[in-house]
Amino acid sequence: MGQSNQSAWDYGSSAPPSVYGALPYGAPAGHDLGGPLCLTFAAFSPTILHSVLIDAKANIHYRVESNSSPIFTFIKDSRGRSVAIIEWRSHPTIEIRGVAPKQSIQNWLGLSRDGLSRIMTVGNRQYAWAPNGRHICLYATSSAAPQPLVTVSKTQATVTLEVTPRALELGLLEPSIVATVLLQSGRNID
Repeated sequence: MGQSNQSAWDYGSSAPPSVYGALPYGAPAGHDLGGPLCLTFAAFSPTILHSVLIDAKANIHYRVESNSSPIFTFIKDSRGRSVAIIEWRSHPTIEIRGVAPKQSIQNWLGLSRDGLSRIMTVGNRQYAWAPNGRHICLYATSSAAPQPLVTVSKTQATVTLEVTPRALELGLLEPSIVATVLLQSGRNID
């Protein structure tokens, strides 16, 4: 494909080959899969909709960029490739490369029937984002004794995302980044 034919969606991958055969490799390069991956949204300018996602060594793994309108928010990987596009219209939409086709945010991250959590669909599985003390955690909805797969913590200046090795194996890193941006955006996502 010629350079002029490339769009915001660059499907090329620089990730190392999967140790699980056909399963995708879900962790940023250099991450030790023995423990959780901790990434921090930092450099808010002035909100999470203009921020960077860094590791403990301050390496930038993702950028969250919004245009001046701001009608669009782009989440880009460390190589500048769009991972997700959020369109802030009267009925906001989301599209996540390789995970979720363009659809309403309400469909992808809708409120549960009891209104106590938000249900996120990735592939054929559903996960629930729910408050847990001072955190927001992601749980598998199919588990009898759910353990957090992802934990979001917030301070005045940062938002931290702690992603378990199991969540990385399930391909939940980028969907969790997108969900965190949506949940912390201060925007109406319904």
